[in-house]
Amino acid sequence: MVFISNATEVGTVYSKSELEAVAAICKKLSLLLLMDGARLGAALVSSKFQGLTIKDVYNLTNIFWIGGTKNGALLGEAIVIKNPSFAADFPYHMKQRGMLLAKGRVLGIQFSTLFQDDLLFRLARLANAAAAQIASSLEGEGYKLWKAADSTKFLSYFRPHWFRSCKRGLTFLSGTDPARTLGLCGWLHRGPPILHKLKGSATW
Repeated sequence: MVFISNATEVGTVYSKSELEAVAAICKKLSLLLLMDGARLGAALVSSKFQGLTIKDVYNLTNIFWIGGTKNGALLGEAIVIKNPSFAADFPYHMKQRGMLLAKGRVLGIQFSTLFQDDLLFRLARLANAAAAQIASSLEGEGYKLWKAADSTKFLSYFRPHWFRSCKRGLTFLSGTDPARTLGLCGWLHRGPPILHKLKGSATW
């Protein structure tokens, strides 16, 4: 089995040709291809990788899911399983692990709404735009991007003193190197207010 995420954990996005290449290898080796689509909306509307559609994702993978929580829904993912034999016992396994809601209608209404009037993708575009705007502004101020914003995330290097100051007013995700920080935008974020808070937290 091959498991990938689109968008990935660092915000990169698979293009159609890249996904086709992965799918071809999986088919050749008789491997299942699963795609984590928690941020699939952001990947499909990424300005850098136009051409990949949700139909392509369906055709090239065996199982994928469409994220709801990170695209404006209260909770849940819509899991798409192409092979009926894989799906036969899926509700049982969900129930066994405490994942089957008694009121599934709550999930259904959310996705029914997200799929109307292009809402899921409109919300994803807002998140992508906020990440791109913030990343561009950071570059303009002289900060080096470790990874550009292909979707809702970007990785940047911050000066240690600036990072320590900003951390008092904002939340950042960082690993062993506190200066290399992951910026993450959601469907409700807007670039200008966040930039205003960043500039107000420390001297750039």
